[in-house]
This record gives sequence, C-alpha cells and structure tokens, in this order.
Amino acid sequence: MSIKKWFITKDTTITNAYKENLKSRATDANMGLSDSLEVFFIYNQTAKANPTSADKLEEARILVYPKFQDIWDYYGTFPTDAKFILRLFNAPHPFTLPKNFSLEAWLIDEDWHEGHGLDMESYKDVGEANWINRKGNNTTWTTPGALPDGSLNPIGTASFDLGTEDLEIDITSHVQSQWNGEPINAFLIKFPSSDTDDSGTATPNFYTKKFFSRSSEFFFKRPVIEVRRQDAIEDNRGNFYKASSGLSATDNQRKLYFYNSVNGVRKSLELGGSTLAVRLYQDSTYTTAFSPDLFATADETPTGSGIYVATVTVPEATALTKVYDRWYISADAGTTETSILKEGSIKVLTRDFSTDSGNTEYVLDVTNMKPSYLRTEKPKFRVYTRAKDWSPTIYTVASKEIENLIIDKIYYKIVRLVDDAVVVDYGNGTSASSLNKEHTLLSYDASGSYFDFDMSNLESGYMYGIKFMLSINGELKEQDEVFKFRVD
Repeated sequence: MSIKKWFITKDTTITNAYKENLKSRATDANMGLSDSLEVFFIYNQTAKANPTSADKLEEARILVYPKFQDIWDYYGTFPTDAKFILRLFNAPHPFTLPKNFSLEAWLIDEDWHEGHGLDMESYKDVGEANWINRKGNNTTWTTPGALPDGSLNPIGTASFDLGTEDLEIDITSHVQSQWNGEPINAFLIKFPSSDTDDSGTATPNFYTKKFFSRSSEFFFKRPVIEVRRQDAIEDNRGNFYKASSGLSATDNQRKLYFYNSVNGVRKSLELGGSTLAVRLYQDSTYTTAFSPDLFATADETPTGSGIYVATVTVPEATALTKVYDRWYISADAGTTETSILKEGSIKVLTRDFSTDSGNTEYVLDVTNMKPSYLRTEKPKFRVYTRAKDWSPTIYTVASKEIENLIIDKIYYKIVRLVDDAVVVDYGNGTSASSLNKEHTLLSYDASGSYFDFDMSNLESGYMYGIKFMLSINGELKEQDEVFKFRVD
C-alpha cells in the first residue's frame, strides 16, 4: 500500500513542573489518559528564596509508544521504498504558544506504564509513568525525566516557526537499523538540551505546545507512525513508444511487467537459479526476432512478491505498429528460452511532439467506485482519463474502444466530506530530504491508471471524497471532480 497508518498504542506526558503552590514539584504526576500531550520549558518562576539555577528549571516531555512488532509482521522484510514518519498533530489551546523552536525525538529503551491520570493543570493525579518512576513498585527511570544516556543523539528533529505546526519526524533510518530486532520501546519528545540547560545562559520560556493524544475523540488527530511508499507501477504496455532521436536513452526505455498469481495470491516464481526474461518479436508466430536481438531479463520489484519488471527499447527505425512479447525462464541470462510462460501483443506508438504550450484539459472518472466500503477492505480504484474536448462520433464509438489516456503523473487526495478535512494529502515530494515519497502517485498499466488503498486508514461512519491532481509539463493542476464513498 502507498500509505499505511499505525496508531500509537500508549502515550503520556511527564513533568517536573512546580504545582500551583510553586513550592513542590509534580514529579509524581501521571497524565496517561489525558486527551492531549504537552511539552514546555519554563525558567525562573519558583517562589523559593535564592533558588539555584537547577531549581528554576521546569519542563514537560512526551512519551509515545508505537507497536513496531505489528509493522514488522505486516511487511516481513524492510520496505526499502518507504519512509517512516512519526506524526503528532497540533492541539489548539488558550494559553501562550511558543514560536521559533525545535523539538527532538529520542529513543527510549526502558519499559513504562501509561497510567490513568487526566489532570494536566493541578497535577493531582499520581501514578506511573511520571518524571521519576516508569512503572509501579517504585521502578525508576535510569535518569529522571526518561532522558537517555548522554552519549546518544536524538534520532530526529522537527522545527516550528509559527508554533501551530504538526510534528513530523523521519525515523526511516532508525527503523531500518532496528528491523526485526528487539521491539523499539518508545520515543521521548523534548526540547533540545541547548534550550533547557541549567547554566543560566539559555533562559527562554517555551510555554506551551500541545498535541492530541491517542485518547483524543478526533480520529485523524491521534499520534501515528505513517508509512509512505512510492510503490507506483509504471507499466508501459499501454503507452509503448518506439525510440526517438530527440530523447535520451533513459527516456526511450519502456517498462514491461509480468504478474505471477497462484490461487489469487501474488507469489514469487520458483526460478531455481534461472532468470525470468522477455523477448520481443516482429510477428505473431514468434519466428522473426529483432536484429539485434531484443530481450531483457526481469527483476522482482520491491513492491511485492510475484511482480517482475523488464526494461526494453524498440528501435526508432522500425515501421511496425505492433510487436509480440514472449516471457520465459532462461538458464543463461535470457539468451535461451528454456520454458515459455506467457505470450502477448503490444501496440507500438510514435511520439507526437507538440508545437504549442500543451494546455490540454482532462476528464477523470473512477470506473469501479462502490457506494461504501468496510474498514477491512483494500480496494483497487481504476481511473479512466480522457481529453476534455474529445467528442466521439457514432462511427468512433461503434468501431473502436473509447480511448483511455495514460497520464504519467496523477496524484490522489482523500478528504472527509462533512468538514473538508484532508485525511490523506497529495504526496508529491521528490527531493531526498522531502518527507513525502511520491506516495500518492497512481500506477498505470494497459487498462489505464489505478491505485490501491487500505480502508483501515479511515474512520468508519463518514463520507469521503477522492480528488486528483495532474502534473502536466511540470505544472500541477487539481481536477474539479470529487468521487464520493462511505466507510462503514
């Protein structure tokens, strides 16, 4: 799936802040069932006479626990085409909101209890976890405040310019390093030590930043680990162009896919040391090969077992309008067709270069949309695309299939219709530093564009809408159409 959300299974706030009397600290306070999480730093509000610098420091930190074992079980092997993003969502409040600050995420390898406390103001609810103890029977943190060993470094940082931003931290490299090892216990969210030291030189107040907790009534505001994958399949069987001297060797390449299913389940081929390959022929009897021979070995894609891709280039000089592909198992890297698996035909297209700005408008339709889905479903949405000004004649309709254009770059977005809340935004980041992973890019094959979606990402009992954005000649344009469905 291009996007999958894993909700945090326990969270809480811990603090050493002074209570209302400004004399005793709330180091035994528990806030495990509060509907929000809080992080702040306050300096010098104590009522003590001549307090030391350490006495002036007050801080709140956040603990969140994702059950990584569930993620590992779901994927099996680490998905190298994915980004893992820790997400916490801003909770508006009437108090002062800090600006221009950063928060760090640290790994916590000590087990802890969430607790049942609710009071985040007077700190009257006591229990574990808190600033001193992580579990019952006075089981303490190795270091008060749950701060890891000082020799370690944070695994990620998030910046907040306005203060109202959500927290998003890329934890991909850390998750990969821990894959199938001991389950990661928790993340600690805190201000950098440079902002909270006890030297008296760094004394800004950051009060207060809040996020929604897993106890929140707002389903889409609960903390999550969001897995974003660029798993789009670009199968060029439906837009199979021969080479053009005006393009680079890479742009002239065409990808062909082979899909292996056994009883409705994708499975890897049992190749036994051989390889899967495809060879193109000029005739339907598979007797006239290209010269030079046109074949390529296929590799299994990281998007899932049983899906293989090969890259070929049809020479520009060919006058053929159709070629014939043969997939086979080869014991010598594609040269010999040891065992034939599949044969088919492919329409060969010639590129039509434009002499205008190319301001074509398009019409999209989801051809297999159902009125409602269950949260256990993972439907494949098929998207039909055509030029907006295309007007078929009676002869056109009667004599050929309605044209389904293939647009290389189409992205989807999902909104909740009752309040237009964006629950899955367009994921079209391309830079290495981007938190996006082109994860809402549509796949395409000979039948047109499509995408898979896991309905467990959505809350039941609501209507949702799918919107699309096209990238044409580098210009992003959102379509007007909204395709509606309900989750039950």
